[in-house]
Amino acid sequence: MILPEVTSKQLFFDLKGKVVENSVLCSDGYRAYIKCSKQLSLSHERFDVSGGIRFIDCVIHIQNVNALHLRLKGRIKRFHGITTKYINHYLGWHRLFENQVDINKFNMLRSQQHLTGT
Repeated sequence: MILPEVTSKQLFFDLKGKVVENSVLCSDGYRAYIKCSKQLSLSHERFDVSGGIRFIDCVIHIQNVNALHLRLKGRIKRFHGITTKYINHYLGWHRLFENQVDINKFNMLRSQQHLTGT
């Protein structure tokens, strides 16, 4: 999901109905996340990476986000730069590879047919 702007109103609109009750919203503490977590009745945990806080209670950590970011950068690197006009397409391909357990010729053909219209 690409957010056109990071405001509490936009976050609330994009997350309402998509976040399971009793979830924990982890962020860098930006005010919009704090307000949105209150509106959605979510627990909010703040990471301060520059201050050395990379995990909370040895359970909540940012390593999964870092690993996902690394895989996304690696996948995009082969294109030698991308244009923001087509970022949704790049992210769609990334989601396809992240979510597919078994990528075979049939799945690739089906994906290509699906993406032809995009």
